[in-house]
Amino acid sequence: MTAKGRRLPGGRVFICDLGYREGVPMVEHPPTTPECEPHTATPRDYVAHSEWADMMAETHEQRQCKGCGLWQIWEPKP
Repeated sequence: MTAKGRRLPGGRVFICDLGYREGVPMVEHPPTTPECEPHTATPRDYVAHSEWADMMAETHEQRQCKGCGLWQIWEPKP
């Protein structure tokens, strides 16, 4: 099964379309400053991370951490 919007004309599918799957190793992002908020865990693999971020963007908004300034916080859309 491919992620939404990843099919090419003629029904072809991107060969590297791994997508986010159960069991994909996730990376916990430790706080870098004492003021950091809990960062959202993300898939480790580049392609899986890209697919995961596409899917998350449909239902969540990404924002900067108030402590370190990294875009590591994902919150459900209102």
